[in-house]
Amino acid sequence: LLYPATTGRNFDEILRVVDSLQLTAVEKVATPANWTAGKDCMVIPSISNEEAETKFPKGFKVAEMPSGKGYMRFTPDPREGY
Repeated sequence: LLYPATTGRNFDEILRVVDSLQLTAVEKVATPANWTAGKDCMVIPSISNEEAETKFPKGFKVAEMPSGKGYMRFTPDPREGY
C-alpha cells in the first residue's frame, strides 16, 4: 500500500487490509467495506451453492436483492476461533 506523504497512516486499517487479502486468498471469500476479523464474509461468485455448502460448514445466507438474484451470499468468518 502506498500512501502519499501528506496522508496520515492508520496502522489498524493496514492490518485489516492484509488480514482481508490473506483470508480471500486462503478461504475464497471476499470482505465487505469496513469488515473486521470475525465478522461475516461474502462467498465469492465463482463458488456454487453446492460447493459453498461443503466449503463453509457454518453455513451461508443469501441476501434478498431487488433483482431476485442470489449472488450476495454471506458466511461467518471461516477461520477457527471466529
